This record gives sequence, structure tokens and C-alpha cells, in this order.
Amino acid sequence: LLSGPAYGQMKLGLKGGLNLSNLLIRNESGTCSPDLFDSRVGHYFGLALELPLGRSIAFQGEALYSVKGGGGSNAVPGERLTYLTFPILLKIMPIRNVYLSGGVELGYRIQREGPVVPIAENREDLAYVLGLSFELGTHFGVDLRYIGGLAKLGEVFCTDDLGQTIGSGQLRNQVFQLGVHYFL
Repeated sequence: LLSGPAYGQMKLGLKGGLNLSNLLIRNESGTCSPDLFDSRVGHYFGLALELPLGRSIAFQGEALYSVKGGGGSNAVPGERLTYLTFPILLKIMPIRNVYLSGGVELGYRIQREGPVVPIAENREDLAYVLGLSFELGTHFGVDLRYIGGLAKLGEVFCTDDLGQTIGSGQLRNQVFQLGVHYFL
């Protein structure tokens, strides 16, 4: 039998970990390199609230401080983007102590460090979230997530070797998270 909190009994928790993020460039013409930016290592931490909806399904809301962005390359300077994010997830437990999760993440950029002319102009972010969690006891667990940006953060103009503009692309966040959580 599956064990866990009683149906409807909320759990409050703390969570934190590492982000491996990048600013992904999406364009339809294929003229911009999607890997213009290097990956950036950041961190996240915050609160989680879980509400079991049954024996193997739960709703989870979070409030996180998260450092994302993309590292610089020879072609463009990097940007460090700090957000307050609010993931809203549905968690399903297909086997004991393993959760699959999916949902959306709303974000609001509170800080930007980078070039004088910002590449990521928009403060609001919207993303989809896919994840896997392993519960290592009653309170402690490990999380692995992918967060794929849906909102346009800004626009990049791509140039050839002679500096001529050959296209443009929309910037979006792309983040892999590895972290831990502890429910009280």
C-alpha cells in the first residue's frame, strides 16, 4: 500500500538547488545559431506547499528566488537574470516514492546584470515545467526538472562574419534544475 499524508493534509516545505540555464534563441528562418550563449550555473531556493488530492496525486505550488540567464560568448555578452518564480504543478506517483510532475511557471525578473543595452528586455516570464522527484523518506527528497521558456524575453539580431544582419531570433529561458526539498 502507498503511504503518505492524509488526503487534503497540506505540507509546507523548503527547497533549493542548482540551475543550469541558457538563453535559447528561436527563429523560423534558421539563420541564428540556437547555441549563441554558453550555459550559466545559478541557484534557486524558496518555499513549497503540497496538497494531496488522493493517494497518488498532489497539487504543488512554490515561491522561488531563481538565478537564470546565459553566459557570454565571443559573439554576445552574457546576462544574469534573477527572478521570483511561481511554479504550479500537478504531481503523480506512478510507483512508490517517485513523482512525475508537470505544470507552468510564472516568473518576474527582479534583477538583470549584463550589457548596457539589455538583451532580455521583458520582465515577465512564462514557462512549462516537467520534472521527476524521488522521496527519500517522509520529509526529504531530490528533484530534477526541465523548465522551457514560452515567453519572449527579447530579440537578438544575428550577423554574419562581416557584421551584416542576416536574421533575428526570440530569446527564451531554458533551465535544468537539480535540487533537494524538505517538507515539515
